[in-house]
Amino acid sequence: MPKIVLTFDYELFLGKDSGTLENCLLKPVKKILDLFSHYRACGIFFIDATYLLTLKKYQHPSLSLCGEQIKEIAAAGCDIGLHLHPQWLDACPAGDRWKFSSLEKYDIHSLDESQILGLFEQGLDILYHYISPVRPNYRIKSFRAGGWLINPFEKISTAFRKFGIEIDSSVLPGVKKNIGKWQYDFRSAPKDLLLWRFSRNPLLPQENGEFLELPVTTGKITGRELLLLGLKKVFSEKNNIYGDGQLLVGRKNIWQALERIFKGEMRPLTVDGISRRLFFVSLKSVGEKNLLVWEIHPKMLTAVGLELIKYLVENYQTAGLDNLPEFFERENG
Repeated sequence: MPKIVLTFDYELFLGKDSGTLENCLLKPVKKILDLFSHYRACGIFFIDATYLLTLKKYQHPSLSLCGEQIKEIAAAGCDIGLHLHPQWLDACPAGDRWKFSSLEKYDIHSLDESQILGLFEQGLDILYHYISPVRPNYRIKSFRAGGWLINPFEKISTAFRKFGIEIDSSVLPGVKKNIGKWQYDFRSAPKDLLLWRFSRNPLLPQENGEFLELPVTTGKITGRELLLLGLKKVFSEKNNIYGDGQLLVGRKNIWQALERIFKGEMRPLTVDGISRRLFFVSLKSVGEKNLLVWEIHPKMLTAVGLELIKYLVENYQTAGLDNLPEFFERENG
């Protein structure tokens, strides 16, 4: 049976409206964990530790609720990875929501190396505070950069080495974004490798590299299918997301929009707000592979999305981080 890795970015919205903890995380993640329990499945939750640190800074009552759910994730046997969105350093509470006074720190590279080291240390400490009582021997060894902004990696690599991070999952092969705060280019990443080792640049495989890259699986979707996706979103009530916030989205110019329609678009495997049709088109677009890595945002989960996760755990074997080294060795002979 083919294997899948289901990864989840545990975070609020980062736009004008952060949304609430209850609707963006607590409710959808509970539904996911209930599904996992029934099918004995697992996933990797990349938890935004900068959000937790901000809750702690303001002694916000949401911290205990969030902490209890992290314990539930750990107790369910799921993996937990470090996720960082440094713009939380400039956030302040606004009732049950949050206001970002600045997005200057959206990119982790806006911080100097000592600040990055400090953020890694504090982020890991607060995650272990909730994980260790449930799984005392568990070690966090994976990372996903906020906004997929992993490069230039040199500035982050020191933190990887110091804190024992072995696996990165911030690469979307073939995808390029040049919209607002989303500025990344993964077109040079390998498209024929399921995972690879690297040292200085996660886009450049290196034999016996220090770290393992677990890229999100991507495939090319035609402009026609993307247009159908937009119509499905407009007319499908069942595709309303659980989250109650607003995405941080930059505006495409007319040329970018036309290029997307006529040339299609490389997209990661996800169930975020998509129709069943696009789900199966996406699966077909990636071809036959022994490992499929999905990226899912609980805040973007819909009733349809939950049904699609159910389809995945019924038809594929879910894999965790401990399976990856063995899988890598088998794939690379």
